[in-house]
Amino acid sequence: MARTTAKTNKPATDKPKKSPTKAAGKRRTPKRPASQDAVQPQVEPVLADRTRTEATQPISGKLGAIAHAIAQPTGATMAELAALTVWQPHTIRAAISRLRQRGIDARITDVDDRKAYRIAKRGA
Repeated sequence: MARTTAKTNKPATDKPKKSPTKAAGKRRTPKRPASQDAVQPQVEPVLADRTRTEATQPISGKLGAIAHAIAQPTGATMAELAALTVWQPHTIRAAISRLRQRGIDARITDVDDRKAYRIAKRGA
């Protein structure tokens, strides 16, 4: 006669059933929901630890080199920026957009048939 389980008359299998959650040893959902009376931790801003914000930090790397080049009185052309960074023009335009996001008002100007990126003067 075949072996049967104690609670039912079904035949027992050789391999025990394993559920994916119990096989890992962790529950996917908590046993019970958190009570409303539970104390929630207070999240304090971490800004007190920062001494400089992103806007005041100096720009470094190739983006800083672009910022320095366009800050010159003559500005910098696309060819000059490409030679400086070894980037393609679409990447340089994206970098200038990132400078604008940081608050640097970089614009393209046309002087004597020379299109150059420059930092716009205040009030202009």
